[in-house]
Amino acid sequence: MAALDAAIAKRPGNAGFLNGRCWIKGTLDVQLDTALKDCTRAIELGSGGAAAAALDSRALVYFRMRRFEEALADINAALEQRPAAANSLFLRGLILRRTGDAKAGDAALAEAELLFPQVDEDFARYGIKP
Repeated sequence: MAALDAAIAKRPGNAGFLNGRCWIKGTLDVQLDTALKDCTRAIELGSGGAAAAALDSRALVYFRMRRFEEALADINAALEQRPAAANSLFLRGLILRRTGDAKAGDAALAEAELLFPQVDEDFARYGIKP
């Protein structure tokens, strides 16, 4: 985190650095308010794949904050740009299950695991399980 803080201090307009710091905070479930700011700024600065990655990160932060409608909107937007992103599909499945759509959630989880069988292990390291 310190390395990203230093890098952002030198290059505050770098969407990749901002997204990286947002993602780390989201996975660690810490400083979510500032993570949200980093992600939002990365989305504003980014384009294409960089914006999709930042949308995915912000969706994770919203998920951690239990702001599921906003998380779903962001993850859907990320998936429009990168439809075969296993992490995004897995997170979409988790969000859908939390909002009561177990059938669609289970389908998204299964699709994510077909693309990347270890995706559930990655999320488990973040303390997130279906």
